Order: sequence, then structure tokens, then C-alpha cells
Amino acid sequence: MDDPFAILGLTRCFAVNLQDVITAQTTAVLRCHPDRQPDGIARELAIGKSAKINAAGATLADPLLRAEALIALEDPHGRAVPLGAKQLMELLERREFIEDGHDAAAVCEFDQWLRNERRGALDRLAAACAVPTINWIDARSVAAYLRALMRLAHEADRLRESRRSEHGP
Repeated sequence: MDDPFAILGLTRCFAVNLQDVITAQTTAVLRCHPDRQPDGIARELAIGKSAKINAAGATLADPLLRAEALIALEDPHGRAVPLGAKQLMELLERREFIEDGHDAAAVCEFDQWLRNERRGALDRLAAACAVPTINWIDARSVAAYLRALMRLAHEADRLRESRRSEHGP
């Protein structure tokens, strides 16, 4: 795995300033932009480097991807932490809920629950990844839960879109 922190010249930590990420990405891309390269080989290398810089910026801008990058770089031999039984049951029940197709008020309640869960998971992820002592087990556990929440949100969006296309505008 490429180190997105090193690519952008930023300190490896969870608590990054988004503006610092954007500035570092912009500066790095400007330095190696393919349009500044006169010949084909140098241009091709610059295209590859620009792609890595943009991927690093996208990784560091997203809290989950940033945490997963930190885990992969700093704790590469750690074990995956499965979701707990309570979390799994809650997610399964919520998934069944969205599949059943409820009224607008129930859908709003689901969306609020999902927003609150994401916010809470991001807060727990930040706490687990706080330096100087990073709790890798908690970080892995919360990252797994946040990833599951994202899958649930995508599934809900997909089901909503499917229902809209079936019933028309």
C-alpha cells in the first residue's frame, strides 16, 4: 500500500486538517502536472504520479479511508475485529426495515438513526486513533462498523432508487 501521508508530505495521524490535505494535494499536483512535461515518457510518469497524489488526497479526506490507511500502515499484522452480535442484529433489523418499504415518517426516522450512528462511529474512531496511544483493536472494530453502516446506507439508497423507478416520479 502506498502511504498517502508520505505522498502528500503530511504527518501520519488520524486528526488531519482537511484544508492541509487540499493544500498539500494541490501543491504536489502542480509540481508534477503532466502538462509541464515535454516528452512522452516524462509525461506518462507524471500522469502516474498525479494519479497517486489524487488517490492519496481522496484517502486522507475521507475519515474511514484515512483510518483504514493508518491501520494498514501502522498495525499491518493486527487481526480483523468482527462486528459484535448486538451490532449485527441491529444492522440486520435495519436492513429488513428498509426492504419492507415504510412510510415517509419511518424512512426519516431510519435516516436520522443512520446519521447519528455514523456521527457516533466517527467520534469513536477519532478517539480510538488519538495519539500518542492508538487503540488498534477499537480502531479496527469501529472502522468495520462504519464500513457496515456505509453499506447499509448504499443499500437503502439503491432500494429507494429502485422503488422510484418502479413507481415513476
